[in-house]
Amino acid sequence: MRLAIGDVVRDRRERVIGTVVGIDPEGYGSLVALRVSTGTTHLAYSDDLEMLARNNGPTGLGRRVLAVVLFVLAALTAFAASHTVHSLGGNWALMIFSALGAYTAFDVAFRGVQRLTGPRRIRV
Repeated sequence: MRLAIGDVVRDRRERVIGTVVGIDPEGYGSLVALRVSTGTTHLAYSDDLEMLARNNGPTGLGRRVLAVVLFVLAALTAFAASHTVHSLGGNWALMIFSALGAYTAFDVAFRGVQRLTGPRRIRV
């Protein structure tokens, strides 16, 4: 399991829900420190944890601008690919697939950038 600071997990053994605040490697497995609702810290083994929610912080202005710019570029590229296929005499199916392929190229690149610049996940 990969965890990041702020992820919400449940300890199956003691039935405690909390957010991850730290990880302490140990011989048996990794001890994970959880902040519970009472404000205290609870330690649990990583094997006893169950993922409930990922921590996705607020999107910054730079990432939002990049998303809009890449969407516009993807839409223009998809239109250009579709128009080129149409002008070369391609049928409607080829036009759709060329537009979809052009858009997907930008989408895959954007998701790769998001994965590289997102929160660090630690294997526990």
